[in-house]
Parts: sequence; C-alpha cells; structure tokens
Amino acid sequence: MSTADEPRPVEGIVGQHDTDWTEFPVCPHCGTQDHDWWDGLPQKNDGDNWDATCMSCGSDYSVVMSVSVHFSTKVPNV
Repeated sequence: MSTADEPRPVEGIVGQHDTDWTEFPVCPHCGTQDHDWWDGLPQKNDGDNWDATCMSCGSDYSVVMSVSVHFSTKVPNV
C-alpha cells in the first residue's frame, strides 16, 4: 500500500511523474510530494511561482501555484 509521500508514476510512462495541478508540489525528478511546501516561504498568491529543492532527492525544480476557492451557503437558523 502506498502513502501520500511516495511517488505517483504516470500510468504507462516509465520514469515520469504526475506533476500537473496536484494537491502538493511534486518533485519532477523523483515524484516526492512536498506536504510542507509553505514552510519558510512568504505569503503566496494565485499564479505565484518559485524555485524549490526536493527534500528527498535534493534536486531543484520550479513551482507554479494555482488557487481555487469554493463556497457553501445555507439559510440561517431562526
């Protein structure tokens, strides 16, 4: 059974990882997800980009962030 931190290879493509619009930044070199991506970074906004170093393999990669906002409403209790 795999954990969230393990690489997620793209089906049928050996050596490549799913790095497009994932829940966390994914190292394109080894596939490790960075669950602590915000540690030590200033506030980030939609469309921001920055360079990161993988804590697993030590390789550098670029990150682009996209933010989605969802709302839920209901009638207040009277």
